This record gives sequence, C-alpha cells and structure tokens, in this order.
Amino acid sequence: MTPQTVLDVGRDALWMCLLLAGGPLLAMLVVGLLVGMLQAATQINEMTLSFVPKLIVMALLLVLIGPWLLQSLVDYTHRLDAPDLPPFIRIGAWVGQFFWPFLRLSAFLVAAPVFGARSVPVRVRITIGVVLTAVLLPTLPPAPTLDVLSPLGLMTALQQVGIGLVSGFLLQLFLAALTFAGEMVSLGMGLGFASLVDPQNGVNVPLLGQLYVMLAVLLMLATDGHLLLLELLARSFTTVPVGPVGLRFDDFRAVAGFATDIFALGLLVALPAVTVLLVVNLAFAVVSRAAPQLNLFAIGFPVSLLMGLLIVLLTLPTLPGQWDGIFGQATQRLSALLGGR
Repeated sequence: MTPQTVLDVGRDALWMCLLLAGGPLLAMLVVGLLVGMLQAATQINEMTLSFVPKLIVMALLLVLIGPWLLQSLVDYTHRLDAPDLPPFIRIGAWVGQFFWPFLRLSAFLVAAPVFGARSVPVRVRITIGVVLTAVLLPTLPPAPTLDVLSPLGLMTALQQVGIGLVSGFLLQLFLAALTFAGEMVSLGMGLGFASLVDPQNGVNVPLLGQLYVMLAVLLMLATDGHLLLLELLARSFTTVPVGPVGLRFDDFRAVAGFATDIFALGLLVALPAVTVLLVVNLAFAVVSRAAPQLNLFAIGFPVSLLMGLLIVLLTLPTLPGQWDGIFGQATQRLSALLGGR
C-alpha cells in the first residue's frame, strides 16, 4: 500500500460524500431561494410554506435519483474490496463476516426464553448480540463473501433471521408446556381467575403457570442451560452454513408439529395435582348427593384450594427432573432441526 493509494481512498470517500449530499443540498437551495422570493413578493410568512415544498422536492428527488445513488454506493464498496488494498480496508467482506452471525444471534435473542423477555431492553439485547458475535466470531467458519445490498445478500439476511427466530420460538414452545400445566392445576383448584403478567411475553398467565415458568427459568440458568443453547446455535453455523439456502418449508412445518408436545409435556407435569383434585371433586359430588342441604360452595372452594396447594408443594421436588426432561427434549428437537441436513 502506497501513499498514493491512501490519497485515492480519501479522495473517493470525499467524492462519494459530495455525490450523495450534493444533489439534495442543491435542490434544497433552489427551493429555498424560490420560496424566499415568493415570500418577499407576497409578504406571506407561513412556516409551512418553506417546509412542505422542500419535503415534496426531497421525496421526488429520492424517487428519481435514489436507485442511481444506491448503485453508486454499491460500486464504491466494491472498489474498496479491490485486491490491492489491505484486509482492513476491504469493508464489504469484513462487514459480511460480522453481519451474518450477528443477524442469527440477535434474532435468537429476540425469541429465546430469558433473553427475549419484554423486561429486557432492546439496547441490552443488541449489546448482548454484538458481544456474543465478537466472542464467537473467531470460532465460526468463514462466511461467504456476499454483497449485503444484493438480492442474494437480502435472501441470506432473511435466512439468518429466520433460523434465529425459529430456534428461539422452538424453545418458547417447550416453556409454554409449564404454563399449560399451571393453567390446568389452577382451574382444578379454583384459581383460574388468578393471573399475573408474564414478564417473558407481557401477557396474563395463571398464577401457578407463572410460578412454574419462573422456577424453570431459574433451573435453566442454574444448570447452564443458556450456555448449552448458545453452543447449539454456534454449532449451527457449521451444520447450517451462512447462505441464501437454509431452513426449508418442511423445517417450519416440523416446528409447528412440535406444538403437540406442549400438551403431552404439560399433562405429565400437571397429572398428579389434576388427579388429586379430581378425587376431591368426586368426593364432594358424593357428599352433595348424601347431604343436599350442605352448602358445598362454602366448603368446597377452601378445601380444593388447600388440597391443590398441598399437592403442588408435595410435587414441587419433582419439578427439576421434569424440567430436565422438557429441556432435554427441546434441545434434541433444536439439534435435529439445525443439524438434520
């Protein structure tokens, strides 16, 4: 690299700035002069008279010369990728190496449990995505050299976002099994009307469902489940390389089919409590037939509530084992989805 090359790079950068900004600035100057002359002749000092014409002219200008400006910017990035320049000047290739993993990781953080909670600010998610990409980038296979603004680059970007979103959504499906289990138990013990705002999704969920979800999130963090998820996602760059071809239609249909697992897993978690509450309700039915004058509403609700809380307390030690099974099945499904090629 010679001093002349450095000067050429600086000259091209200044010329591109002048090219991109010169046309709109000249148009705004002409419109400002015409509006000023009109105001001087008519004595009209309305503020919108100088703002609206500039806005209209700018919109027309972008429509007319926008494609040419975009093509000029693309050609400029191609010139920066010239082989006679050092690697740190090849901006297009360097941006692509960081951009594609960042898209997949950021999309995963948006949809995944814990990371995708509404209580986590967007800036925090973006920061986590940038940090994770910078940490994982040296271990990832080299991404293909694609123009980000080309049609092939746009298809690749959509694929990376889709892979990340589907991976996070798959984990959310299995986490919803615990919400379903809590809802079944709550309805049986008379707490169907008691609900709290779920910080994960920002919607109302049953009280017991929220308890199960919070305990499951804590168990996942305690057993380093979040690190396992990031490891699977990092491994996906090998099994599903960056490119315009990634997930197929059958993969999305398989994810929709995984929704049936929610009901099976949720039923397994709630089965002990639901069975006990069913026996309690049958006992109340027998009592109501034997003593019709007994007010079951006065004693039935407290007994159902106490029995429900007692059985939840007794079955709570089995939750870690049940969560291990749910999380293990979720990671197996995710591994099969990203590695089944």
